[in-house]
Amino acid sequence: MMNLKKYLAEMFGTFVLVFAGTAVATSTGNALYTALAFGLVVIAMAYSIGSISGAHLNPAVSFGLALNKRITWKDFGFYVLFQIIGALLASLLLSLVLGSRASLAGNQAQTAISQNLWFALIIEIVITAVFLFVILSVTSKKENDHVAGFVIAFTLAVMILTSFNLSSAGLNPARSIAPALLEGGGALDQLWVFIVGPLVGAFLGQSFFKFLNNKITI
Repeated sequence: MMNLKKYLAEMFGTFVLVFAGTAVATSTGNALYTALAFGLVVIAMAYSIGSISGAHLNPAVSFGLALNKRITWKDFGFYVLFQIIGALLASLLLSLVLGSRASLAGNQAQTAISQNLWFALIIEIVITAVFLFVILSVTSKKENDHVAGFVIAFTLAVMILTSFNLSSAGLNPARSIAPALLEGGGALDQLWVFIVGPLVGAFLGQSFFKFLNNKITI
């Protein structure tokens, strides 16, 4: 039962994240508003469901934490499943509210680099690596508990602002997968960038964290 509560918490948190963040992104197209929306939701979820599931809200975050042995691989699998379900429910609701699925995903490389998806992939790797490094670092010390949610949310907002006009600030495979499945077209064609990039970034971010904390030697 406890595990189910964790998974449902992740589904709820990811639903709120995708619904609010995507609604702002699609209705305004403004990088600052979008970054604030995602960041503020992360703060709200960190202090509401964080004690239940950890408030990952992102398969890349769960992947990094599983690699770091902070959650089991079984939990990782169920976290990802329920995160995607939450994102899909949010995307379906948004499509009903907006009356259209056009531009719902918002995870296509911008025009200037649309012919070079490898550049977008690099951007996604870098921003997710930074994000995971900060998450692992700030949550590794008990004394940071009262500020961790704010630090993580601030970092997410900065990474979104950094990449919004480059790779459309994916960072989160669940946020990318669910809307892309509904929108189809170019969003679906480029979806691999927004799955591979964050997962590779998560791996690199947690590896650098381990290295700096003397868990890996060279």
